[in-house]
Amino acid sequence: EQMLEHCKRVIEYSVKTGHPCFFNQLYMGLEPYSLVGAWLTDSLNTNNHVYEIAPVFAVMEISVIKKLCSKLGFPETAEGIFCPGGSFSNLMAVHLARFRSNPDIANQGLWGMPKMRLYCSDEAHYSLKKAGLFLGIGMNNVIAIKTDDRGRMLTDQLDAQINK
Repeated sequence: EQMLEHCKRVIEYSVKTGHPCFFNQLYMGLEPYSLVGAWLTDSLNTNNHVYEIAPVFAVMEISVIKKLCSKLGFPETAEGIFCPGGSFSNLMAVHLARFRSNPDIANQGLWGMPKMRLYCSDEAHYSLKKAGLFLGIGMNNVIAIKTDDRGRMLTDQLDAQINK
């Protein structure tokens, strides 16, 4: 009974993001298929990090990613990952870019690596600064490049920063 009262209070004071009149830049309303999927995954209480733990979900993820890659015209060898949101997607993108520019970082870490800088537009999402912090690039090395009225980086500004 006490638990039910706690649940009622949580519901009472929560934003009703599933209401048809709720609109937000990230999501809105309630999608019935998503609700069923959430119930299913929550009741199974698993996660998708290895095949042995969640074989059905691992195969589903690979299948959906392959289908998306095909629809987008990527080669059959293309891979992907589902991310829980834009911030994590940006973190993953910076991580992969850092690794591509410095493959030895996987074994050596940041020790002895050249100083890295991350260039982004002055309208870039705040998560790029966080990525710089989390990945050892440093927030002071995330360089915001001025943009024009259409949001495009000013290439002369980018060149000036690169040559600094």
